[in-house]
Amino acid sequence: MTRLTYTVPEAATLLGISRSSAYECVRRGEIGSFTLGRRVLITRAHLEALLGPLPTDELAPNATSVDLASATSTTTSPTSTA
Repeated sequence: MTRLTYTVPEAATLLGISRSSAYECVRRGEIGSFTLGRRVLITRAHLEALLGPLPTDELAPNATSVDLASATSTTTSPTSTA
């Protein structure tokens, strides 16, 4: 399932900026956001307006990154011949 909202720290990670810079951009209105109670959220649409389309699994819960080079290569141990 594609996420519709991100927290400010998650958006900061996507944007490659610090958490405090992200909150400052929200305060200045440079990043569109809304508040639910005390929680500040940024919609996927606002982030895509800044970055273009986001991958569907970006920041998915329990996602793990896989090193494709090590996952696809076969490891052989060197053997010496005497």
